[in-house]
Amino acid sequence: MKSLLLRSLSVSFLTLGLTVLANQTVKAAIINYSFTVSSLSGVLQSNTYKGILSYDNSSLTGGDSESTSLISFFFPFQGKIYTLADDLSATADFSSNNFLGANFSSTDSSFSFSSGFFTSNINDASFSYDLKPNNIGPIGAGYGSVTYVPESLTILQLINSLAPYTNSLVPYNTSVPEPSVNLATFGSVLLLGVIKWFKKKA
Repeated sequence: MKSLLLRSLSVSFLTLGLTVLANQTVKAAIINYSFTVSSLSGVLQSNTYKGILSYDNSSLTGGDSESTSLISFFFPFQGKIYTLADDLSATADFSSNNFLGANFSSTDSSFSFSSGFFTSNINDASFSYDLKPNNIGPIGAGYGSVTYVPESLTILQLINSLAPYTNSLVPYNTSVPEPSVNLATFGSVLLLGVIKWFKKKA
């Protein structure tokens, strides 16, 4: 009887652990996007720029208006490479879990990205720049559009894909808590404890 109960508990805990692991994996998905800045006005009107970003969607609830912090950002622009270190408050905006674009303002005030937050339309995401004498290249200001494309490649693969735009790679923040690992470990320890307890009672 105890042996049967032990096997039943083992199966139950194993099923519970796998279910928790699966649910947490879905909830803590890291989403990567590549983006292209084009249709620029002003002194950069003939230029096109590309970059990448990622975010963790685990905090999203499907509400009408939500934001979450970016966990990586890589954007070569006018001789420099900008990352999250240049805007620690950078965010991605959403409406009903639909990505609306990013909000990012460089610390040197040379450019900024704005999402389609106010219209709940990613097609209204925009880019603006204001190049001053301390920047590399021409001086002037202008605006442009931003096109976002979801990617299945890893951040490192995406960064390497930007090699035509830069010969330098910079550190980037891709760390994200993995609650599924902690919960799976807890479930395993709990299961082992139950098994040992029943063996002592046998």
